[in-house]
Amino acid sequence: MTKDYLLRPLAIDDYVVFMEQHYRRLRLARIYAFTESGKVRIRWGDSKYATLLQEGSQLVKVEGPDLTAFLLQQK
Repeated sequence: MTKDYLLRPLAIDDYVVFMEQHYRRLRLARIYAFTESGKVRIRWGDSKYATLLQEGSQLVKVEGPDLTAFLLQQK
């Protein structure tokens, strides 16, 4: 089972925070698949092409009130 930076298990449809490539900016993404080796495929934004392959240790799972508050502020 793949785990995040805080050693919490990750699953498809979990929301995670990651460091955007080439920038020092955090982004919110959703897990949509895992590779056979345990790497995580994430997608963010409205584009189906905004995807990235990451190690679980490069992600932090977010859920509950923190995620809800963030999503409500984005609309």
